[in-house]
Amino acid sequence: MSLHKSWLITKLFFESWRRNFQGPFFAFGFPLMILLIMGEIQRVQWGPTPTPNQYETFLTTIMGIVGLSAASVTITSMPMNLLGFKESIIIKRIAITPIRKIDFILAPVILGFLITVASAIWIIALSLAFFNYQIIESFKHLEHFKGTTAIPVTYGAGAIFSMLTGFLLVIIVGMSIGLFCASFTKTQQSGIGICMMIYFPSILLSGAGLPMPLITKSPILNVVSYFMPTRYFLEILNISILYGGDGIFTNAHINDITYVPSSNPFVTAGSIYPDNMPAWALIPINVGIAALFMGLTYKLWKW
Repeated sequence: MSLHKSWLITKLFFESWRRNFQGPFFAFGFPLMILLIMGEIQRVQWGPTPTPNQYETFLTTIMGIVGLSAASVTITSMPMNLLGFKESIIIKRIAITPIRKIDFILAPVILGFLITVASAIWIIALSLAFFNYQIIESFKHLEHFKGTTAIPVTYGAGAIFSMLTGFLLVIIVGMSIGLFCASFTKTQQSGIGICMMIYFPSILLSGAGLPMPLITKSPILNVVSYFMPTRYFLEILNISILYGGDGIFTNAHINDITYVPSSNPFVTAGSIYPDNMPAWALIPINVGIAALFMGLTYKLWKW
């Protein structure tokens, strides 16, 4: 595998991406629209004394939108760009060169990673610009409960590393799904349809479109959400920001992690996780999902 070849193809992808309205829109425009709408909805619900549930919901909403921006790039923007290449004469010329399939597949992964990081920074910066007060107040007052005593959530180095791990898995899993969608379709029109069928249910029911505390109130939606591959990397982000401590690297079991009792997104009657499942087990789950989709991509890829 030649990284030099992949980098040259990556630059070609970037030129195509920036000239296409859909690419920048799904990376920066669409997440911004969702941020302003969802953030304003959460803001107007705040009264003079917000409840613990509102602090939790606001932070999970922001983290969900960060995940949404990453999914917008990896599941929609990158596959559409890749399918645009497959419809052009460029792909036919590349197919007869010594460039291997893996070299070509690696190019959108590199570009997707760079754009996803830029999109996440964009959303976090705008969140702080528009909803600085709500975010600061949420961090000040967020508490989890041990028995009957409310304990302020504190953050260690492990929580930061946990959050970065979750974000990296967002990119890996999202890109694997996006490449899978583009692997067996030959036109943008058919590819867009497949991407949208996967993207919108995954986003709505994983905690990015709708806050996870709201989803878990419905037994039906809660069960369906476990079939969304995007749920598992967003759970890592939510654990990191709501539980604090060392995030998913804590010794606690995932079903024992308690945030606000009225809206705990993980301790529910319908939880499918074993009682003794450690929180860090979400990492191999995400890696397994990514490996499955990447394996299917490599097997089904058609020039």
